[in-house]
Amino acid sequence: MQNSFSQASLAQANWYDSIEEARAFICAATLGMEVISPKTLYINYPGNVKFVESLAFIELTKLMKHEFVINVSNGIFEVKESRERLNLFDEYCRWGHFEKFKSELKKPGNSRLRLQGFLSAIYGDQAEIVAYFIQHTLFPVERLYNSPLYECVRMDSVNSFHFLAQHFQPQEQLLPYILERDALAILKYILATPSLMDKMTQISQEDLTRIQRDMTKPRFDNQTMKLFKEKFRSALALHN
Repeated sequence: MQNSFSQASLAQANWYDSIEEARAFICAATLGMEVISPKTLYINYPGNVKFVESLAFIELTKLMKHEFVINVSNGIFEVKESRERLNLFDEYCRWGHFEKFKSELKKPGNSRLRLQGFLSAIYGDQAEIVAYFIQHTLFPVERLYNSPLYECVRMDSVNSFHFLAQHFQPQEQLLPYILERDALAILKYILATPSLMDKMTQISQEDLTRIQRDMTKPRFDNQTMKLFKEKFRSALALHN
């Protein structure tokens, strides 16, 4: 999709009185660029600052990614821009541009980029692209240092976890990592999948000790730990 917004150039200011003015500044600054990740998030932070919006664009002529973050504080909207050189294949994997991803695959010399592209697809939770990597054996899986299930947990990539759990065995430290990362949706999926649940209960004494230690720490007193205590702990006790 192309940003076709058209209006006179705006002053290169960082502060605006409304979200509309902030967006208009971004549109004017990115004419002709390709939008890769438009999204709106609302997250409350201490100090009465709310993260409002993140927008990323690709400047194809320079292979540059422009990312804009709009923050609001006391009714004033601040636009922050960052720029970085990019690899199109990596960006298409991360943001789920499936047809463009497949088109890049056909180009020569991209085999060295595939492992990073696979990880980027996990980071963006692009399960369709993650599945394509595995189903078409686009890179040797033995090159992975750890099971990609860890990356799914780290980035809270639930959809990718659903697929990859069918192809990779849970390894040491995965269950305590799920609890420590507060990966609630992933724990719910495990509980709803008997075959995976059975595998996840086969943990080492070291993992069991780590979980028992974490259960006593206030910083891990979250919804994931509460669900674990309610639904998972008894099954774990039967196997250990």
